[in-house]
Amino acid sequence: MDLIEKLRTVMQEKKLSPERMCKFIGCSGRQVRRWVEGKLKPSLLSKNAIKMGLKKIRRANRNRRKGA
Repeated sequence: MDLIEKLRTVMQEKKLSPERMCKFIGCSGRQVRRWVEGKLKPSLLSKNAIKMGLKKIRRANRNRRKGA
């Protein structure tokens, strides 16, 4: 599974809009939408930001489970 497929899957599983997902990545919602729709490929810098955003979401879910 490539990075954009992972991004798309996480967004669907967590019911995150591009506007919400962009806060984890540090870009615009429009940018996230373009990647997910396949209209644009992320740069190397953007790929690293996506990876970090996905890690933040995993970490947030882990912390939420511990607190519950």
